[in-house]
Amino acid sequence: MPKRAEGYRGYMGRRTKDVSMGKTLIVLLALALLLIAAGLLIAQRYVVYTDQGVRIERPSSAQRGKKDTGDVSVSVEVEIAKPPATPLPAAESQAFSG
Repeated sequence: MPKRAEGYRGYMGRRTKDVSMGKTLIVLLALALLLIAAGLLIAQRYVVYTDQGVRIERPSSAQRGKKDTGDVSVSVEVEIAKPPATPLPAAESQAFSG
């Protein structure tokens, strides 16, 4: 039977603590990243950007109970300003006519 070298042990089918700790750490980091991303997506509807900075507004319970009646009155007046008509010089008007 051959003599083994000192300090060498063959693979016996067991995981070492270093490998299992590394995999556990990777899984925990991935889970934390997933929870943070989900939290940001859910909180996105409550984030309000103002001149003073960013703030989070949660709807109060009174606002949740209110129903939107949909009665909205909007009036819009559109005024289109016409540019002043300036006649083209004779040389330019002949160039475009034909």
